Amino acid sequence: MRDSNGKFSKANYPGRATQDGDDEHFNEPLRNETLEANIFVSLEEVRDLARDWLTSYYEERLYDAHRNMPPTLFRQHLSNQDQQPSNT
Repeated sequence: MRDSNGKFSKANYPGRATQDGDDEHFNEPLRNETLEANIFVSLEEVRDLARDWLTSYYEERLYDAHRNMPPTLFRQHLSNQDQQPSNT
């Protein structure tokens, strides 16, 4: 991502170790669970499978960091906590 001066920001500079690690954390399961696990006949088939995988990854898969909830449910959980009155 570029800043207002057109330079890459440090947080998203291509080749940074942290950026590569974040990208690989996503790319490895995508590659292993879809692209390398199937033989595709058409590009449309790849797109359909990738769309289904993304839905599963973001809406159904459980994450330890999210208290074993999928991201969408965890987001609702956090939103509900923010709406509860504070006891302080």
